[in-house]
Order: sequence, then C-alpha cells, then structure tokens
Amino acid sequence: LCSQSLAGETLHLKFDGLNPSGSLKDRASQLVVAEAKRLGMREIVAASTGNAASSLAAICAAAGLKAVIFAPAAAPEAKLVQIKVHGAKLNLVDGSYDDAFAAALNYGKDHDCLNRNTAYHPFTIEGKKTAGLELFVQMESVPDYIFIPTGDGVILCGMAKAFSDLQKTGLIDKVPVLVAAQAESSDAITSYWESGVYGDANQTRTIADSICVKTPSAAHLALRVLQDSEGFGIRLTDEEILSAQKMLAERSGLFCEPSSAATLAAYFNCREQGKIKDKASVVLMLTGHGLKDVQAVKFAD
Repeated sequence: LCSQSLAGETLHLKFDGLNPSGSLKDRASQLVVAEAKRLGMREIVAASTGNAASSLAAICAAAGLKAVIFAPAAAPEAKLVQIKVHGAKLNLVDGSYDDAFAAALNYGKDHDCLNRNTAYHPFTIEGKKTAGLELFVQMESVPDYIFIPTGDGVILCGMAKAFSDLQKTGLIDKVPVLVAAQAESSDAITSYWESGVYGDANQTRTIADSICVKTPSAAHLALRVLQDSEGFGIRLTDEEILSAQKMLAERSGLFCEPSSAATLAAYFNCREQGKIKDKASVVLMLTGHGLKDVQAVKFAD
C-alpha cells in the first residue's frame, strides 16, 4: 500500500501486482489449493482470462497438484505463457471467458477434481477478502471509498465481506463505499445496479481483459454489497482506462494492467460528477501487474 499524489489528489494505491504470480488472484488460489490438499484431491480445474489461471498454475506447482485450465484463445500471450511455464494443462477455448467458464464446469462433471471457478467455489470470495483485511491493518482505519475493478464481481464481494466481518467483530463502526469500475462493454453489474433488473452485457470487447465478462457469476451478491455500502457502478471507455494506466505508470511508478487502471479512471470520472466527498480517503485496488498484458501498452501507443 502506498499513497501518491495524482492530478492534485492524494490516493492510496493497493498494488497486488507483487504477489507471487503477479495478481490478487493468488489470494483465492492459495485458499482453494489448501482446501484441495485437505480433501486429498490432486487436481483443480479453473476457467480464467489469465490471472486466476496463472495464479492457480503457480500455486499448484508449488503444492505438487495438477492444474487444468480453460482460457479464451484470445487471452493475453503473457498470461498464457505463465500458465504453461508452471506445467498446467492449458485448454484454449475458441470463444469468451463465459464459454471457458462453462467448459470448466463440464470438465468437473467427469473428473475427480476441485473447481476453482470464481464465485463458483466460495473460497474464492474468502481468499480475496484477505485484501480488505490487509488494507485495514495497513491503514489502521476504514477508507471512505474503495474503487475495485469489476468483472465477475468476486473481488468486490470479497472486499465487502472483509469489512462486514470487521464490523461484526466490533473492530470498526462503518464500512467503506464500494465502487465497481467496469468497462463500458462489460457492464452487467452496473446496469443491474441502475435498473434493478439483471441482464447480460450486450457486447464484451475491451482492452481490460480481466474484467471482460458477459455473465458475471457473482452479479446478485455484487448488487447487494453495492447497495449495502451505498456504493455504485461506473462505466469506463478503453481510452479512459489506457490513459489512467499511463498516468499511474508515469506518476506513481506502478505498472498495472488495464483492468486495474480502470479504478483510477473511475475515480476521475466520479470526481468530475461530484460523487466523491471533499477530503475523503480513497483507495484504488490495483489487482494485476502491467507485464501481464504488454500488448495493451502497445495498443495505446
């Protein structure tokens, strides 16, 4: 966690790009792998756009377990390389993340394995919750706002669970406002929050591959945690996201992937709309390293 002045505002940046596989997803994968070992299972399957898969591959390698991955063939090359270098069985899907999610579920029907699909296994939320607990310990207080890159909605739900648990124990007396930063083409949760009626995202094409989801698996829970925290969702264009990624790299020294940079873009958008209170403490969740997708930077150039 570090504090940085960006465009005249001091923001707290929670950077998980320094985790073993380079993303926040290690928090969930570690817990799921521990559960597999407890159950005596030797194989774990997962669908992913890349980060969850490379995380699972790395931690399974360390634990001596087999990782089976279903990922879109169009996933960033660096993420696919990372999956393979750790010895995981990589199955490329000619389709979207949602297609890979379904393929992983089907695989589990015929194999003796644990499924790590995000939101499908409850430990994915419990694992990601640790980012919120760690944030509280580091800040020694509750921030006013937390901006979270949101695709499936599981990181959002994990952060909410962290502060809900802290409140139930009596350690805090308020929870932060949670803001779901979404790519405009993968905005199912934001649309759900606005209308109260669920519907899949119409088109899922964005430079921010980690939040590119048509059917978010935690949509209903995500809506509830936004409402409970008096939070909201916000849509970002690819241009806004790439501009924010460049600013973060040049002014904070943190190179994060596009989905993470969506949080800064969302913050600027909210500030312009007057949604952020004066002198509020604001945290941006930067959940993955920029080296996960260097093609995005080339695209920006």
